[in-house]
Amino acid sequence: MCSLGNDIPQVLAKLRAGARGIGTLQHLDLPFPDLVFGEVALTNAQLAQQRGGDPRSSRTSLLAQCAAREAMRDAGIDGPSELAITS
Repeated sequence: MCSLGNDIPQVLAKLRAGARGIGTLQHLDLPFPDLVFGEVALTNAQLAQQRGGDPRSSRTSLLAQCAAREAMRDAGIDGPSELAITS
């Protein structure tokens, strides 16, 4: 998940098309209207709703949860019950 898309297929398609993910803020309410950012194109509420996170979580936490879920899905892991912690 990044400024080019919300999952691997979207990001790859935009990279292949030569798209750019840098621009002015569209989804975050920050006091920097003239700066450019690589912004994930979802609000915190949308991240929480679409990815099953807690809407009170920080944006960093919500994005980390999304990345972890996608990595697990890509690895063929269905959920935490399949993770084994060994010492």
